Formats: sequence, structure tokens, C-alpha cells
Amino acid sequence: MSTSRCSAVRCCSACCWCCWRRISAAPRPAGRLQSEPLSSGLLGLALLVGLPLTALLLIVTIIGVPLGLLVLFALLLTLLLGMATAALFVGDTALARLAPARAGGTGWRLLALLLAVLALRLVAWLPIVGGLAVFLLLLAGTGAFAWLFWQRVRDGGATPRAAS
Repeated sequence: MSTSRCSAVRCCSACCWCCWRRISAAPRPAGRLQSEPLSSGLLGLALLVGLPLTALLLIVTIIGVPLGLLVLFALLLTLLLGMATAALFVGDTALARLAPARAGGTGWRLLALLLAVLALRLVAWLPIVGGLAVFLLLLAGTGAFAWLFWQRVRDGGATPRAAS
């Protein structure tokens, strides 16, 4: 049993390392969130409403159950990565304002990301305002992530361009 746990930990560590290498290779993955927060938020809202409805319609037709479950899994993954994009935006913004000379370093960006995740968890505890702020960041981050993902698919797998 311990061998399978060790393998699972290694697999998760390798996936996290690969994801971080892709994030750090991109110019600014949350650039879209900074340049167009309203359109990112609206796209995130459309995904948050549209994907569950699509999954429900697929699950109602008995033959579409596997595809509907796949859409629900994609929604959960998109929300998770959208929150990570929002936290990366918060961390990069704070790092650029507090220590502009260190904003390009991968290690500093990772530290800023971890501190941003912690800060967002603390903000979420604030009554009403905190939950609303984190929800709006989730919508905007999800929309920005989906837009960057679409850019990558459209460009044939190239590193996404920063929004201008």
C-alpha cells in the first residue's frame, strides 16, 4: 500500500512541476485578467452557467451520460485552474508592486503565488464581502484561463500571447 501512495505522490509532484514549468514559460498567464477583467469575468460566468446546463442536457439523454460526466469533470478542472490563474494574477500584481526587480524570477513568482492563495483563503473568511470578492476573482480567473486555453488550441499549441 505504501508503494502505491509513494507512486501517487510522485505522479502528483511531477504533474505540479510540469504545470509550473508551463506557467512560468508563458509571458504572463494572467495578462488577460489584468487587461480585460470584465470580459474575462463574463466569459467565466458563461462557463459557470453553460457547462452545467450542457452536462444536464447530455445526462438527460441516456446515451450522453458519459459525455455529460466528462463535461462536469471539465467544469471542475476549469474552475480549479481558473482559481489558480486568479491567484497567479494577485501574486504577480503584488510582486510587481512590492519588489519590481524580483518580479521576473520563477522562485519569487512561486512564492507570490503561494502567498496569494493563502491571502485569498483569508479574504474568503470575511463575511459577505470576502466571499463575493473571491467569487468574482474565480469568475474572472476562469474566463481568463479559458481564453488562454482557447488561444493555445487555436494557435496549435504555441505559448499563449499576453493580452494587449
